[in-house]
Amino acid sequence: MIRNKLKKICEERNITIAEGCRLTNLARSVFGRIYRNEVVNINLDTIDAICKGLDIEIHDFLAYVPDDLMTKEDVAHVTEREMAVKATRNMRKRNARKKAKSTEE
Repeated sequence: MIRNKLKKICEERNITIAEGCRLTNLARSVFGRIYRNEVVNINLDTIDAICKGLDIEIHDFLAYVPDDLMTKEDVAHVTEREMAVKATRNMRKRNARKKAKSTEE
């Protein structure tokens, strides 16, 4: 499992989501989803912006945790993230269907 440590970094430095967005020049929605670990994939340009904006190295931001060393909290986090991603995908599908239906009418 790859763990994103953005929330921990921000908490240690007393950086709010709004301040993090300003420092990294990322949209609040992007920064917030990464902060809450609601993403599965993070674009390399986004990782670069976070590292530059927060003046950190990539190893400060991302950590590898082998599956056999995952804690109950890690497992819960992965499950939570998967559920959030699934909910977002379902919402996007519903919105696409609604849009397609409205353009047909």
